Amino acid sequence: MALGGVIWGATAAAVGVRYAFLGAAALRLISLILAWPLSINFTRALNFDPATVANILPKLTYTPQPDEGPVSIALEFRIVSALRQEFVSLMREARLIFLRNGAHNWRLHEDLTHSDTFRLEVTFPSWNERLLQLERMTQAEKKVLEKAWSLHRGTSPPEERIYISMNKEVRMYRKCDIQPSPLATSPFNLGTQKIRLPRS
Repeated sequence: MALGGVIWGATAAAVGVRYAFLGAAALRLISLILAWPLSINFTRALNFDPATVANILPKLTYTPQPDEGPVSIALEFRIVSALRQEFVSLMREARLIFLRNGAHNWRLHEDLTHSDTFRLEVTFPSWNERLLQLERMTQAEKKVLEKAWSLHRGTSPPEERIYISMNKEVRMYRKCDIQPSPLATSPFNLGTQKIRLPRS
């Protein structure tokens, strides 16, 4: 902006304010004409219609409550070495898709014992957020994920496993079986128990 001010100030001083304004208007008109073919708005080619969510979820042993969680989704991919770079590039896009649709954690791991094996883990705050993520997904986003999933070596897509956190149950303390005296009103009150002092 400072450089533009210097240039237009020098132009106005050299040819006059009137011609400087006419030149600015001409350049503005040219930029508007070029804006259409040179536009960086790539979203016009994307399909933002909602993706169909029917039959997406695998069969569950039980349906969690909406506020239960966190919920983790895990998938394991087998990718041939020739497609590794393409897979990683698609997973960069997949990461953004999951994070902007409700996931709060996204991780991709490579198996150190098998060079062609990758594990994807996505975590959602609750079961409800997982369902909302499916509803928020667009047709364009679904195509990106389907393309990444299609690189998996096998006759069927990678199996999706759904995990729910057990931290609350693990962190629960064992119930105390000792019942306090009904007459005790404080930690220092021993109820009806009497303390006998030794005689001197």
